[in-house]
Amino acid sequence: MGSPGPLLSQRLILLVSLLALLGFVIVLVLRSHLVEVDTFLNVWSTSIQTGNLTIVAVTISNLFDTYIVIAISLLIGTYLVVKNYKRYSILLLCAVSGEVLIVTSIKLLVASPRPISVILSQTGYSFPSGHVTGSVVFFGLLTYFMWQIWKSPQAKVASSSVFLTVICIVGFDRIYLNVHWLSDVIGAYLLGVFWLTLVLLIFRHVETARYFQAY
Repeated sequence: MGSPGPLLSQRLILLVSLLALLGFVIVLVLRSHLVEVDTFLNVWSTSIQTGNLTIVAVTISNLFDTYIVIAISLLIGTYLVVKNYKRYSILLLCAVSGEVLIVTSIKLLVASPRPISVILSQTGYSFPSGHVTGSVVFFGLLTYFMWQIWKSPQAKVASSSVFLTVICIVGFDRIYLNVHWLSDVIGAYLLGVFWLTLVLLIFRHVETARYFQAY
């Protein structure tokens, strides 16, 4: 019999994945009931906008643009291959490209209009936020890699804390710039967690397969 540890871990990841998917569906279905909250935060965000903060917010928005994240993922994927972590490179590139495809498809199906922003002119539909979903998947995988590769517990905790903070900042940034509603951001967080945990489940399931032994 195998150790119950890995099995318990797999079940926990599966539970988180299913709960995130359920939460995403609930937000999607109940979005019409969140209009007042969405509108309130949309108006509130304009009251806290300042010149310097807006410059920072726009910079963050540009840094986490989908094309930038894809480009950085390619660079990191190449680095992982050089360091003989080819299976992690495959995981990263598949997860990021899959996230882009899923978000784009959902945006087209839901066809939710964006709030009107006087700071940034953004095209496309609103729900869910691609910036937020992408940041969850991207930094979630970086955290996973570091916990698998690094030996220092302090370094693991520190990097995880930094990445989690960045993910939260990206969500706030989308609301601050008035390019997304709160429901877009919440839905994106849940979708990101679902996709991240799903790809990790699939990866860990096939990681011991003969194909990955050479990587």
